[in-house]
Amino acid sequence: ECRKLLSIPNFRERSDCYYPNGISFSNPIALISKTINRIPDEQGVYELCLSTKIHYPKCSSRVIYIGSSMNLRRRIANYKVKVLKNKRITEFIRNDNVSIRYHVTADHIELEKKLLKNFKKHYGKLSVGNKIGAKL
Repeated sequence: ECRKLLSIPNFRERSDCYYPNGISFSNPIALISKTINRIPDEQGVYELCLSTKIHYPKCSSRVIYIGSSMNLRRRIANYKVKVLKNKRITEFIRNDNVSIRYHVTADHIELEKKLLKNFKKHYGKLSVGNKIGAKL
């Protein structure tokens, strides 16, 4: 209780790293049209992050979605369209400052599964934008 009153994050929030050692994401890039060209057109994994934290069962995180793609630039550009297939993240993208972090890798599908599994273990459930029934 003292930590909450003094706004001191617990151990899980201080070790806000759910990804395996050796994996480093890029610096956050704002999800706006003029910054999309800074994202490489290679395969890799990415995460959508908010400017504020979301409360998960074990601790808080800015991450709302973890995904992978054969072409990161093209996939991330799809988030700028008006109608998204994923309704869970539509409201976040419309109402908040969303940023992208990515990691280029040829093994993007396996790494995405590992990131989702680690996220669920670390935070207590999958990120709000990922499907509840994801195969982990």
